[in-house]
Parts: sequence; C-alpha cells; structure tokens
Amino acid sequence: MITPKHIAALAADFDAAYTQFLTHTHATLKHRGGGPWPTAYLERGRQNHGAVKYVKTVLARPAGASFDAPIEQGHPELTFEYLALDPRWLPLFADAELDPARSRLRAMWAGTGADTSAGQDQQNGDDALDVIDTDA
Repeated sequence: MITPKHIAALAADFDAAYTQFLTHTHATLKHRGGGPWPTAYLERGRQNHGAVKYVKTVLARPAGASFDAPIEQGHPELTFEYLALDPRWLPLFADAELDPARSRLRAMWAGTGADTSAGQDQQNGDDALDVIDTDA
C-alpha cells in the first residue's frame, strides 16, 4: 500500500529527477533559434509548487514546444511525457493524467515509422513500448 508519506518522498525524488532531466535536456537540445534550450521550465516547476504539479499541467495542455523540439531533434526521452511515464513515477499520476502522454508518444512513434517491434528506443536503450504502455 502506498502511503501519503511514500507519495511525499516520491514527489521529492521526482523534483530532483526533474531538475536533472532539465539539466540534461538543456545540454542536449538546441532551441529553434540555435541556442541552448531555455531553462525557464525549471523555474516554472518551482513556481507551480513542485515539478509533479507542473508536469501534470503540461500534460493536460495540447503538445507544444516542450514536446515538439525534443521530437524534432530525435530525443523523445527528453519530453515531459516520457519522464511522467517512467515506472518510478507512476504512483504520482492518475491514469487519466498520463493518457495524453501515452497518446502523444504513440502518435510520434507511429508517425516516424520507427521500428518499435524490438521494443527498444535506440536513443537511450529504454524499452519504448513499456514506457508508453505502462499502467499504474
């Protein structure tokens, strides 16, 4: 049974992982203007009372630059959708909150014609299909 204390500890871990995720994203992606990816997402997470709440807000909106830019640059693992679907964080999100993330990633993989039959995301070795199809 997952207790409120466990959820609070998991949320704190997610905040740390979110910061590390954004640092890696910033170092990897280039903004459409050619410069580094904006670090504004880190501050938005802090302003929105934590990373979990901010990621939930992002997932509830239509896909935008935080999804499109990593996809355009071949890095689906650097989307908030991919982060939220990591099995470690599933207890922090309701299935309905994750449905848009699953849909976007499924559509992305279907649209690229990427061979996911082996289940491997060649960028980072994660099992791409498990990330999309994980249920809480």
